[in-house]
Amino acid sequence: MRNLAIGILCWLSFGVQAQEVARLRKEFVAASASEAGAEKFLRTTEKISASSKPLLQAYRGAALLIGGKYAKKIEDKKKLAREGIHMLEWAVAKDPDHVEIRTLRLSIQENSPKILKYKDKIEEDRAFVTRHFEGLPEGELKDFVGGYLRNSEK
Repeated sequence: MRNLAIGILCWLSFGVQAQEVARLRKEFVAASASEAGAEKFLRTTEKISASSKPLLQAYRGAALLIGGKYAKKIEDKKKLAREGIHMLEWAVAKDPDHVEIRTLRLSIQENSPKILKYKDKIEEDRAFVTRHFEGLPEGELKDFVGGYLRNSEK
């Protein structure tokens, strides 16, 4: 009985996390398109902490970096960029074979301003994501990664 309860809790937890990740994917795309979307994405990710799973940390890092684009003060832009890069790089270091995390870093690096000097892994990530794309199961993740690859810089 105890094992059944644990199994149900794990299954429910996975379902909640899957919904959360699906929401983060949609908000990531919207954040890239507008300041209002970026603000919403920042609010959605603000409870993600250092103890969160690497994928969630990657989304938080992306939110900080995108939010920095719209910050009014240069000090705020720098702070958000430093924090965002740190979280995104931590996520990649913790789970370097995660296609979604690498897609997020690729997107951020391709779209980051030159002054950030955060473009050093573009070719590596593009090659990794492209190589692993076909092996992804059909569904939201494959649609997300494929959508990015179709619109990505070549």
